[in-house]
Amino acid sequence: MYGTSCGRAGNAGLFNSDDIGPSGFGMAVDLGAVYKLNDTWTFSASLLDFGFMSWSHTIKAKTLNKPWEFDGFHELAVDSELGDDDPMSLKSQADDLGKDLENFASFHREENDGSALNMLGATLILGAEYTLPAYNKFKVGLLSTSRLQGRYSWWEARLSANVSPVKWFDAGVNGSVSTIGSSFGWIVNFHPKGFNLFVGMDQIIGEVNPQCIPVDNMNMSVSVGMNVTF
Repeated sequence: MYGTSCGRAGNAGLFNSDDIGPSGFGMAVDLGAVYKLNDTWTFSASLLDFGFMSWSHTIKAKTLNKPWEFDGFHELAVDSELGDDDPMSLKSQADDLGKDLENFASFHREENDGSALNMLGATLILGAEYTLPAYNKFKVGLLSTSRLQGRYSWWEARLSANVSPVKWFDAGVNGSVSTIGSSFGWIVNFHPKGFNLFVGMDQIIGEVNPQCIPVDNMNMSVSVGMNVTF
């Protein structure tokens, strides 16, 4: 992984075409393992995107620290001998508002030619599969997915059951709970030789927003697909 270094000279946000080049280095690895305990139990684990990104010659910028609030126009001069030059005219106050907004949203350089090291958002996946001893064409699985990224972290646990009574047909049902809600779904799949047809449905139930506040909204999607193989 690498990035480009732009605008290391001058004010923050200034582009310097003579200073384009690699400005950082990073690496990440994917790790995984599967362990078959016996004919009934199989366990798996994986860690994805485990790595870092290191930036050199960085520019740290910040916005103004003092708050700003617009409380409307005051004492507008409707008829003035100075016209638009009157500081109380609508044009003058609108111009002042534009300058305040520009100053509030502007970035100012705080530090030059520094360095930064950031960990990438990694994903940890743990799984377990159970095969019914009396009927090995029926399997139950549990999958845990955790996104490890500070304030953007999330977690999901999904339980599924799958059955394949014959070679040309299988079906599955699953349900999940997570930090942002829960869902339920099912699928049936017909796949005789040279042809494949599936129908599936997903429904989000008890949905909450990222602040974990319940949202009175249920969503459902139905998918239908057909493939012809040669």
